[in-house]
Amino acid sequence: MTMKIFKYFILIPLLLSYKVNSQDKLTASYEVVYNTERPNTQQFTLYFDKNADKSFFVRTMELSNTREKIIEKKDENTYHVSFKYTAPDYNYFDFSTDSLKSLVNLRISYLVEETIPLISWEFTDEEKLIDSIRVSKATTFFRGRKYIAWYSSEYPVKAGPWKLHGLPGLIFEAYDETRRFNWHLKKISYSDFSDTVFDIPVKKIARITLKDYAEIRYGNRDAQAIVSKLPQGAVFVRSSGSPRNDKETKFEWERQ
Repeated sequence: MTMKIFKYFILIPLLLSYKVNSQDKLTASYEVVYNTERPNTQQFTLYFDKNADKSFFVRTMELSNTREKIIEKKDENTYHVSFKYTAPDYNYFDFSTDSLKSLVNLRISYLVEETIPLISWEFTDEEKLIDSIRVSKATTFFRGRKYIAWYSSEYPVKAGPWKLHGLPGLIFEAYDETRRFNWHLKKISYSDFSDTVFDIPVKKIARITLKDYAEIRYGNRDAQAIVSKLPQGAVFVRSSGSPRNDKETKFEWERQ
């Protein structure tokens, strides 16, 4: 009971200040829990600028592209490439241009570019309290997984964690139905952050399409078109036969 009251006084004044002052810039901290083959918990930050119509969801660490490349030759035609990363995963929405850029690390860093995907939410009458804030439930089937989100329409922020967006309020909690991937809102602030937060680092990062990403991640087609997009000196390694157990397991062009 004591813990609940403590959390109430941390979260509620921040939310109330947003409603009263109608701030246009929001910063939200999320704890992301992965119940995967290698369970881990990471911290992400969501930046949303209503006037610029942009959002940036980034793993909380220093923004840097520094990495150490290690190439191990297996045989005449096969190389194993690994990197020591400092580049953080992120999802950058520019709603004004209908573009989404996501930095992913698959042994090397790729900047995946796509139009903002349409997420069709199904709204329910279910509600619950999270830290004394009333939230509503919505569900969607997005790229192979069913996702559940709990949001508050009292705080009209269309951006959300990862690629989850388009709800009429800020997402407080989200997860897929297997609870493999989980996002939990921990803190909100309304400081006037610098616009440079949207200056995403792209130097020396291979820029690829969503189809390219699917081919690299799951090893579906010939790699020549992808190799031509890589930075000079980069080595392509196909993840052939990889099980489809990530957040996206099926893509729009694969629909029957």
